Amino acid sequence: MSKNHVVASTVPKRPWKFADWYAANATEFNEKRRERYVNDPTYRARVRDTNQKVREKAKERRKIEHQAEVAAIRVKPPSRSLGAPLQVRVGGQDVTTMVYTLGALARALGCAKVTLYKWEREGVLPETSLRNARGARIYTADQVLDIRKSLEASGKLEEVRKRKAGIRAIRMYRVATASGEGLHTLHRLGTLAKLVQRSRETLHQWENYDLLPPTPLRSGGKTGHRLYTVEMMMAVKNAIDACGGEIVGDSTRKTFHDTVQSAWRDSAVFDMRVVPRTKQRRVAPSVSAAM
Repeated sequence: MSKNHVVASTVPKRPWKFADWYAANATEFNEKRRERYVNDPTYRARVRDTNQKVREKAKERRKIEHQAEVAAIRVKPPSRSLGAPLQVRVGGQDVTTMVYTLGALARALGCAKVTLYKWEREGVLPETSLRNARGARIYTADQVLDIRKSLEASGKLEEVRKRKAGIRAIRMYRVATASGEGLHTLHRLGTLAKLVQRSRETLHQWENYDLLPPTPLRSGGKTGHRLYTVEMMMAVKNAIDACGGEIVGDSTRKTFHDTVQSAWRDSAVFDMRVVPRTKQRRVAPSVSAAM
């Protein structure tokens, strides 16, 4: 072998990658795709169908991830809400039992400590005779069960649940119906958003895309605040629950829209009209009454 002879090196070829090719030809490639999308209806329908499937898969994946997060949160032991063993004297004997502080009782009932203080002053919540070394209120497990039963029977816990869900009186409006005018409790869009666990922007989009029927009740004409009765809000919530919490697909969207609109029509809200405040005349006191 001569000295000038060179052995060819066997360098492996770099594998072809679409990312490298796309970086060099992105502009021309996208222009051809846009032109085909505009001129080819079959290709356009296939692209839309593919995008819809991708969105549905992403939504389903987010739903599964959310359910997994919620399950993990529920599985996590609620150490703060658990009672603590304490030695108390019952009938002249020292007995070790599980006791709960006022904060633990509030977490177990799903309300605030301030609410329990208020109920205790009103006589709804029986005052406990047990106190710890610092003088704070403590409750046994039997007392917690008895308190829950009594509050459920009195309807206090149901009031707390409705208040957390956003079902509370916001404002009274004068509404004209076929039978005459009267005061009605109406709720704004934010209350409906809290109830169905969606944002107000999402509800605006639903209304723009003809998914959620527009409410006939407005506080100041067509440009005023959207107003809803409790029956209207519960109809929306029930329709969402009937769809499994997710409104996906054209058939599901039409079913949701028709269900809500039918429930609103049954409650006669389309025959209601909010009287503008400027037209609500106030009766001036008479001279004799003033004197």
